[in-house]
Amino acid sequence: MQNTSSATPTEANTFDNTVYVLIVTDSPLTKKYVASILREIINLGNVISLPDRKQALQHIQNNRSQHCSFIFYEDTISVETQRPFIEALRQEPATASTPVVVLGQQQPEGHDPEIARRQLSTFLQRPFIPSTLITLLFELFQEKDRRLAKRIDTNKLPCRVDMGYYATKPYTGQLVNISYTGCLLQTAHNIEDCGGMDDVGSISFNTADSGDIHLSGRIIRAEAGKYQQIGFQFQYNEEQDLVKLGRFITALSKASPA
Repeated sequence: MQNTSSATPTEANTFDNTVYVLIVTDSPLTKKYVASILREIINLGNVISLPDRKQALQHIQNNRSQHCSFIFYEDTISVETQRPFIEALRQEPATASTPVVVLGQQQPEGHDPEIARRQLSTFLQRPFIPSTLITLLFELFQEKDRRLAKRIDTNKLPCRVDMGYYATKPYTGQLVNISYTGCLLQTAHNIEDCGGMDDVGSISFNTADSGDIHLSGRIIRAEAGKYQQIGFQFQYNEEQDLVKLGRFITALSKASPA
């Protein structure tokens, strides 16, 4: 989903074998089309396709140590299976908050976009172009970020952030907020020492439980004041580092009240 280029060192292989995308459909054409978008345009390598929800749930239950990034679901025979399948996914710890894209030629009767959004799911009508699919994935992850931000106690984030790759003088920032797409830092350093808008580099999260998490990206916001606030967007990261980030965020959200 990121705009990769030949200068990006992680472009060739960004997913390892513990991370996968699940396509559940009884349509060979849908499977081939969605898989080609994921592999060739978004650059996701580990795509698993299964023909029905029963096999999909069995796969999830048998592989709980793996991380499912998102799920595509289509049943060309009966649209009535969509809601039970999503409800079953939410009962599984590994997919309780995994975004789901439901595919079909017609919108299910009684479909409520707001309810679907709260369930981290969306409906996509066939046929569709790749950019439509990619936009929906971004919207689902943004909703997931908003939900996590509400659950995390931003005053007690157990993490130190080192920003030496940007600064004219290396400095440490306090983590104010974090999501899957970026974070907000606070530091007492002068703004001219903290890097400028669109500066590209990397930061290190030193966490007590998850160890060090090294992420690359760019500065998207830098404000002056007694305490400088630095917005940072994650970009071009190895999937194993994003998995560490996901586990860190999940642990924070579980430790905080809903």
